[in-house]
Amino acid sequence: HPWGRTSNDFTSLGIGRTTTQWNDNGRMMLTTDMVLAFDLGDTPNVGNPGRCGGNNDPCTASSTRSYVDVFRQSNDAWYDAFFPAWQKLQELGYAEGTLKALDACSIGTSSPTTTSPTTASPTT
Repeated sequence: HPWGRTSNDFTSLGIGRTTTQWNDNGRMMLTTDMVLAFDLGDTPNVGNPGRCGGNNDPCTASSTRSYVDVFRQSNDAWYDAFFPAWQKLQELGYAEGTLKALDACSIGTSSPTTTSPTTASPTT
C-alpha cells in the first residue's frame, strides 16, 4: 500500500508552520521517519505528490534504507543497536565513573513506610 502524504496547518494555533505526516492503513509516520527509508528530496514524488512507498512509486531508497529493512525484519537487531546507543546518549556530559547502574545504587535499605489516610470532619 502506498503512503499518503497529509499536510497539517498549525499556523492558526500560533506554531507558525505546516507539518507533514504520512498515513497508510491506520499507521502514521512523520517525514523524519520516512526519510530513513526513502530519498524524498525537496519535492517528494513530483509526478504524484500524495504517494510514497507504493509498488509503482518513483521514490528511491535512501542511503539508510538497508538499516530500515534489517530493523523491520528483526526486533533483536533493533534492540542490539538501540540500547547501547541510548546508553551512550544518556551518559553524554557526565564524567567517567559518575553514573552507576541502577542495581548498584542504594535507593533505600528499609521497607517503605506507609501512613493511613486522614479524614477530615465535615465543618458546618
